[in-house]
Amino acid sequence: MRRFLLICLIVSILMISLVGFNYAKEVTYELKVGTKMTESNPESIGVLRFIELVEEKSGGRIKIIPYFHEALGNAMTQIESVMLGTQDLYFESYISYEHWIPEFVVHSIPYLFKNNEEYRQFLLSDMEKELEDRLLKKTGLRILNTKRNWVRGPYRIIAATKPILSVDDFKGLNMRVAGAGADYKVFAHFGAQLTTINYSETYLALKQGIVDSVTLPISNLYSMKFGEVCKHVSTTNEIYQQLCFVMNNEKFESMPEDLQKMLIEAIDEAGDYETEILSEEILADKEKIKEDEGVIFYEFDLTPFMEKAQSYYPTLEKDGDIPVGIVEKVLEWKKSL
Repeated sequence: MRRFLLICLIVSILMISLVGFNYAKEVTYELKVGTKMTESNPESIGVLRFIELVEEKSGGRIKIIPYFHEALGNAMTQIESVMLGTQDLYFESYISYEHWIPEFVVHSIPYLFKNNEEYRQFLLSDMEKELEDRLLKKTGLRILNTKRNWVRGPYRIIAATKPILSVDDFKGLNMRVAGAGADYKVFAHFGAQLTTINYSETYLALKQGIVDSVTLPISNLYSMKFGEVCKHVSTTNEIYQQLCFVMNNEKFESMPEDLQKMLIEAIDEAGDYETEILSEEILADKEKIKEDEGVIFYEFDLTPFMEKAQSYYPTLEKDGDIPVGIVEKVLEWKKSL
């Protein structure tokens, strides 16, 4: 009798364990991701592809709800929300984390990298890994990208109400900026006046004449409708950019390892997709902007811009806008390529 009862008890425990295991396997994670871009932007199309891939790979165990066009607040607000755990993911460039780790300014030092591929190699370097490890330790923010393939742009422009064809054309230009970064201070060195405005409010500021120019990736020109108010667009390529997903690390580590892996795989696959469609979208959008909005595009030798910006690096260091020695470290790293 005792043996029979013992067997029944063991069977019951096993059944409870199996039920508990199956329940755990069925737990779903609903994650909020925010970005500053409109839903029609190529970057946002990449985000939507990421969401599809995550749900496919996880069999619906991960569901991601997107919030576009700063619906969850500006960059600082959303990053702090991710740190607090009230928001799960934020999608923006690496420049956004300079406030917490000053050396992240390396992502916004004008004319430091020569092209997109060199910048990508930096993102894969030990120097970048050290910065991200420090960010994780200090803020609890984990950067999930591993392939470093979410290209923004793919190049930079300035949209203005007058032609910008030389460094001298920046004198007296009232430029919208996101903050007081090293990249913007170089434009001030060129002679521009800087006005800080949220990205989602920039169109209205341009329309009302509060500012008369904005720097941005070419991919954002059409979706943000800046061509309606700025008829002159010049290629500047002051920086090269990529986008990254940051996640609250506590939330990330609370997920089963298989779901963590699926999340990262989906990000990397969607990055390939976003980069592929980006070039196609840019060509089509430029033609629309030229035809529908009468925008004129300018390209010219950027050597004078590079020389004037690079000669300003010592001043940026002296004024504390970039950490002392950061430029030298990057230049030393370049020698290894």
